[in-house]
Amino acid sequence: MRKTFLISIGAFLILGLVGYLAAAHFATSKFTVKNAASVPVTVKAHWREETKDLGELAPGALIEFEVTAEAAMEFRVTYPNGQVASSSTAVYFTSGTINNAVITDSSVDVSSQL
Repeated sequence: MRKTFLISIGAFLILGLVGYLAAAHFATSKFTVKNAASVPVTVKAHWREETKDLGELAPGALIEFEVTAEAAMEFRVTYPNGQVASSSTAVYFTSGTINNAVITDSSVDVSSQL
C-alpha cells in the first residue's frame, strides 16, 4: 500500500512538472528574424510601446528571441545605403505563436503560425 502511494505521488509530481514546463513554453511567443538580403542590415522590432534592438545582421544571419505579451509587432530594417523598410503588415502574436520575419534586399516579409 505504501509503495502504491509513493508511486502515485511520484507520478503526480512528474505530471505537474511536465504541465509547468508546457505552460511556460506556450506562454511566450517566439520570433525568428533571417537576413536573406545580400547586405548587412540593422533591425529593430516594435510592439506596443516596446522596442527591441536586434542589432546588425550579416547576410544569411538568423536571430531568435521571445516575447511574453500579446500585441502586433512591426520590424524596421535599415540598409547600409540608408534605405529603411518595414514589414508592410504588423504580425499579430499571442501566447505560443511562432513568428518569422525574412528580410530581403527591398522588404520585410512576416508570417505567423501556431
